[in-house]
Amino acid sequence: MGRVVLTHSVQSLLENNSLDVMQYLQRHATGDWGEISKTTGTATSKH
Repeated sequence: MGRVVLTHSVQSLLENNSLDVMQYLQRHATGDWGEISKTTGTATSKH
């Protein structure tokens, strides 16, 4: 997956246990981009 970075806002959510980041990292790792257009999905999967 490469280097994982986060914003200060996300870091605050993690520190307060307000965000389960693993679900989002797992979705990213498997190419689950959520509800996006076919064009955007095709462009995203090429990177």
